[in-house]
Amino acid sequence: MNDTTTDPALSAAGEAGANPAMNMPGAINPYHSAHPERRAWSFAKADMVFAAFAFALGMLFWDWIMTPGWYSPGISTTLFFVVAAVVTGVYLHSLGFRQNRRSLPALVVLLAGALPFTLYESIDIYFLLLLFELAMSLVWIMNTCRRSVTERLSGYLLADAAAQIFVVPFANFPGAFKAIAHSAKREGRSRRGLYAFVGVLVSIPVIVGVTSLLISADKGFADVMGSFFEAVNLETIGRYLLELLVGVPVACYLFGSAYGNARGRYTDSVTKTGTDESLAHARKIPLAAIRPCLIILTALYALFFIAMGTYLFSAFAGDLPSAYTYAEYARRGFFELCGVSAINLFLIVFVYLFAKRAAGEYPKSLRALTAAISSMTILLILTAASKMLLYVGMYGLTRSRVYTLWFMLLMLCVFAVVVVWHLRPFNAGKPIALAFAALVLCLFFANTDGLIAKYNVEQYQAGVLKSVDTQTLVYLSDAVVPYLQDLAETAPDRAVRSGAVAALRERESLATDMREYSERNWRNWNVQSATVPRL
Repeated sequence: MNDTTTDPALSAAGEAGANPAMNMPGAINPYHSAHPERRAWSFAKADMVFAAFAFALGMLFWDWIMTPGWYSPGISTTLFFVVAAVVTGVYLHSLGFRQNRRSLPALVVLLAGALPFTLYESIDIYFLLLLFELAMSLVWIMNTCRRSVTERLSGYLLADAAAQIFVVPFANFPGAFKAIAHSAKREGRSRRGLYAFVGVLVSIPVIVGVTSLLISADKGFADVMGSFFEAVNLETIGRYLLELLVGVPVACYLFGSAYGNARGRYTDSVTKTGTDESLAHARKIPLAAIRPCLIILTALYALFFIAMGTYLFSAFAGDLPSAYTYAEYARRGFFELCGVSAINLFLIVFVYLFAKRAAGEYPKSLRALTAAISSMTILLILTAASKMLLYVGMYGLTRSRVYTLWFMLLMLCVFAVVVVWHLRPFNAGKPIALAFAALVLCLFFANTDGLIAKYNVEQYQAGVLKSVDTQTLVYLSDAVVPYLQDLAETAPDRAVRSGAVAALRERESLATDMREYSERNWRNWNVQSATVPRL
């Protein structure tokens, strides 16, 4: 093991002028390396220090994110991502990596995505925001070290995802332990202390289990252990030891990602050349086998629009067919149309990836057929959205309706880009990736529960909605409280006023039960719950 900050991988990692190693002889270019290189472990002082911080971050992950639970994340979740970004950024900076035109936007998105946990009370899709934040952390590290498959944001992002989620972190997974062991050896200390610490750490569950059984088996031993527990706050100590134990995988994964990208270990396992070669080998399905299917589907969609045109497009004009109620009309065919849209997207991607063709070419016949299917899919999405909006206009918003409309908007953006690409080929991966990131942030910053309550109450007060289902608002977040109070005071219908009062009381009862069921502390704090008026 060499105690040095100079690594051959660094020569390809930074920008010229920003990283002095860029112009070193024999530099390896990660964008054109055809074969993965198994580099030996090499640790500098920065690696050893970061390994220690990685274990601390692993503990914080469980204490600040998992302890509050998926149902009630708060300011501690925001703080975790901020602290992790600062620690990782300082580590990468110490190795000569500077923020660049690709890493800075990723960092902004990462930090912005952490804010909703502090601003709003938890909603049921915050688990997805947590996954989005973890993914953006990997994207930021990759871009800071310039380890992406290409220097452009494109469809190769999927290859980057495979490398950064699975290859790099797990290939460097034991690096945190190796760095600490190297530090002990470097300081002249034996590894036995480290091995003893790890051994005790791993044996904690066994020790706890055996102790519990012995306490149950003998009253005298139980009294002795009870006195010991009173003298020493083992509950707190045990909690921290448990957090350290379960935080080890998180620490190893984080260290593996940052160290692997910084040192270039296994970052060239997935390359542009290799990806292109794999795609070229996959394009084996003859056009004669694909064209008939596309032609039949195109004709089928055309027949569908012709046969059902009057009924299908009635929602655009806000007209309800006489044979249906609003609920029946909105639901009939809605999920089927969404399913067809998803199938069409899969089909277009499948044809592009596996249709046999020469390099750099996309046959005009396939282009015309997939363009027609993409255009008809946009019409299907608009039709399904119009039916949902007609339903919302009659019965108001709910979480599921908001998420459904969001998903259809995402699909609409994707197919719009695909249609434009068919007319004039360009790097379609970039606008799709940017649109996805923007829509995800918009969804989480929209304060969905507040949006639902605001729309339903205002539409009722304006006379558009005949009533407000106050019972559905009971189980939303604290964002609905001001609107329920408004209804309780100003609703012209006595039944609605009574329903709003009952909903507020039920919410207070649920909040009391939740406080008894789970500890509420600073980790759960958020601006919305702290400022909402109470009864």
